[in-house]
Order: sequence, then C-alpha cells, then structure tokens
Amino acid sequence: MRVFVTLLLAVVYGMSCNAQSYEVKPQKAEVDDYIKLLNLAKYEVFSYDISSLCDSTRAFEFVLQECECGEVKSERNIVPFYRNNRTMLSDFREEDRKKCIEEGLGYDLEKGIYSVSKKITINFFPVVNDSAETAYIDMENSISAPVPMKLRPLFDPGQNKNIYMDYKARPYKVSAFEYDKFIPLAMYSSFWYDKDFKIFRSCGVDVLTPGEISDVEQQSPHYYVIGIKIHRI
Repeated sequence: MRVFVTLLLAVVYGMSCNAQSYEVKPQKAEVDDYIKLLNLAKYEVFSYDISSLCDSTRAFEFVLQECECGEVKSERNIVPFYRNNRTMLSDFREEDRKKCIEEGLGYDLEKGIYSVSKKITINFFPVVNDSAETAYIDMENSISAPVPMKLRPLFDPGQNKNIYMDYKARPYKVSAFEYDKFIPLAMYSSFWYDKDFKIFRSCGVDVLTPGEISDVEQQSPHYYVIGIKIHRI
C-alpha cells in the first residue's frame, strides 16, 4: 500500500510539473538595450558635467594630443579660438538685449546670463575610411566641432603586411580641474601585436585616470587624447 501511494504521488507530481506553462514574452526594448546596440556598432558617447563651473565665465580651449607609447608627440587646437561657457546679455547690442528682456529669452535675466554650457560630450562614430576617423566634441549651447584623426596601419606578421584596424575609445575620469592645464577627456587608441599570443589586443582599464600612465597608454603605439584647457577671463 505504501509503495502504491508513493507511486501515485510521483505520477501526480509529474503531471503537475508538465502542466506548468513557461513562456518567453516579448517586451519593449529599453534605453540600455539601444546603448548596447550602438556600442556594438562602434558608436560611443562620453559626457562630462561642467555645471559646477557656471558660477562665472570661463574660456574653454579644445585640444588634441597625438601620442606614442605614453609620450605626447604633438598638440594642436581643435578650433582656432576659445569659447566661453556663458553668454552674457552684456555681449549683445542694446536693442537685442532689450528684446531678450522683453520676451523673457535667456537663462537667468536677473543675473544678465543669456545661456550657459553645462556639459561637454565627445562623440565617436563607426570608421568609414580605414585610415581616418572624425570624432565630434560638443559644448552645450556653445560649439560643436569635428576632430579629424589620421589612423596608422599595423604590421601583421601572419599576413606579412600592414593592415588597418579600428581604434578603441576610452573615457578619462575627471574629478577636478586646474586653470591653464590640459584636462584629458577621451583616448582613442590603436591596438598592438602581442608576440606571445600572436594576436592584436587593446586590453586594459576601461576608464583612465589623468596623471597616471596606464598599461594601455604604455603599450599602444599610437593614440589620440581629446581634452580641454580652462582659462580665467
């Protein structure tokens, strides 16, 4: 009898398990899903909050450094002029200033501020030309400028020839700033050939720290650093 009851319970339990319904239900894709898709397609956006600098007007200089194995080889301005993080009503002609006040156009009319820049973004796109890349640096309510960068080929021992490979973009972690000092925001680095494993690699930290030379910066034979310099007015 005990055996019969045990068998009966086993059959009932098995039937109840088989009766359960497991479904895979479609759901609406979320923002993070699109971000992952864009990253896989080689789109990258790095954003930096500069709202703490809005207490006064400062001049921003946009700079591109070209480097090799941790050493800066050249530096140039991305745009040939500085841009302020604030536009004041006092910069306008009197008639335009009056119109802004009458129509309530401006960020803070009581303080005479027409517009402010609260963030900077650096945007990378899929490489269209093997030997060239163009990123874009944007300062909110101020400027959007292209950052052209020439890519270098790498020698592939397996194919015994030079080949072009996509570079890898990484952000810098910025927690403070100093006047008139270069502040790195994003690195765009070449891969390098690992003789031990016979592969091209660009392994290392995902977020770089200013002032610290990472393994990526030491190993990469060619890379660019996009950054800013902030000046008093």
